[in-house]
Amino acid sequence: MCSVLKISDDDGRGVLAFDLKHLLPLVANVGADLAWHVIPAGEMTWFLGELKSLKAIKELTDKVEDSEIGVKLTWQELDALAASINQCIWATFVGVRPETPWTGVAKMFANDGRYIDRAAPIFYETVEIAIQAVDCSYWLAYVRDAEVRERIRAAFDDVEVIQLGA
Repeated sequence: MCSVLKISDDDGRGVLAFDLKHLLPLVANVGADLAWHVIPAGEMTWFLGELKSLKAIKELTDKVEDSEIGVKLTWQELDALAASINQCIWATFVGVRPETPWTGVAKMFANDGRYIDRAAPIFYETVEIAIQAVDCSYWLAYVRDAEVRERIRAAFDDVEVIQLGA
């Protein structure tokens, strides 16, 4: 059985108190060795960021939206993206072992509205880490490594554990 974390910490005004830049350090010890992809989440993906980064953010957003299987990023590129944005809306970031054929993973994920807590069982067998901004309401996080998953759960106050499978 596996689980997905639903993280909803807010700042007291109904706005999320965290974003991608707060999640990445929690998975860095595993995530730095993975091949990362930003994939379309079924809705318009937006990255809101600093003025100096807007052109690069817009280019990445357009690439993600124009792709059926997403855009590949290195850990360093993902980390730089996270540092330059203030808020992700409808964004999905998936880390797989470098030898994993990405096309198959992206097509598996395209089912069920592209929510990571509704993916096909083979998705969880293939993906090491998947983190997703759902609208601007909460984040979902699937992490195969139990220690890293617990680190994420412990870092936030408003976390629901969604058990998958039987």
